[in-house]
Amino acid sequence: MSAGCARGTLNVPGIVGFRRGVRNCGPGNAERSCPDALAARQAAGGGCFERLDEVYLNGHPTERLPGNLNVSFALPSRANRC
Repeated sequence: MSAGCARGTLNVPGIVGFRRGVRNCGPGNAERSCPDALAARQAAGGGCFERLDEVYLNGHPTERLPGNLNVSFALPSRANRC
């Protein structure tokens, strides 16, 4: 027994997969490894900003994960509420 773990109990495939995932998420690598997610984020964001008023992007415009889009919407004025 080493460091409180019995032999053969470590999830080696999980450890290797996690390491590869971390390596892929390094600076500049996420866009190369996830082009579909990046394209979907850009399409969704572009549609929101073109069609809706008072939509605000939360966070940095480019330094974000490819599949992440976080926006805020302004509250409607009291005259337009139901």
